[in-house]
Amino acid sequence: MSRAVLVGCSHGTSSVQGRADVRALLGAVRRRLAAHEVREAFVDVQDPRVGQVVGRLAPRPTVIVPLLLTVGHHVLADIGRAAVSRPGVVAAPALGPDPRLVGVLQDRVLALRPGPSDRVVIAVAGSGHPRAEHASRTLERQVRAGLERHVGGVGVGFIAAQRPTLHEAIAAARTAAAGKGGRVLVGTYLLAHGYFSDKVGQAAADALTPPLLDAAGPVDPRLVDLVTERFSRAAQDLPARG
Repeated sequence: MSRAVLVGCSHGTSSVQGRADVRALLGAVRRRLAAHEVREAFVDVQDPRVGQVVGRLAPRPTVIVPLLLTVGHHVLADIGRAAVSRPGVVAAPALGPDPRLVGVLQDRVLALRPGPSDRVVIAVAGSGHPRAEHASRTLERQVRAGLERHVGGVGVGFIAAQRPTLHEAIAAARTAAAGKGGRVLVGTYLLAHGYFSDKVGQAAADALTPPLLDAAGPVDPRLVDLVTERFSRAAQDLPARG
């Protein structure tokens, strides 16, 4: 069997910076997996769509790696349909939850120099899928465990689909910090810049972190590790499918 092609499938965005963020990640993955071809695909907003890319690669073995942080409609429906469209195609799971994502997020929050009176709100995209709800709560527990000795509290706020909303979570954090001189810090649990990160930027936080990918700086190697690991593990299923 020929070497598998990695199709990095992100949501897609009209944000110039967000597109640069994703291209930077895939560029780092290409350098890491020099023996494999790496293609780009999307589920919305941008072309080519993931089904088109997979169709053009036939009959080459293909691994779709969702560049999405949690399970939801796009992973289960759009990417799932593409994965079963022909033999020799498999899809890896979403990138999260994973301790490496938590580590990157925690480091970004710590770079804001939080104090014991500060409150941290993790900004999460949100999804109506039950598994996404579980993943969000797992993320909250893991971030709290890593930051609890640095800050006064950690909570989650959702940008869409779930409660509490980001604005509600920030308001609650503001109340908890009142009278203690504490700040409200937002840790942005989004992969790249775009519509949702703009929403986070409009929130009434005292300081916030950029998305996990930020074209203004180098790609964190932990993110490259995660994508390449998802690819390698999923590729092990290709002989049985092909």
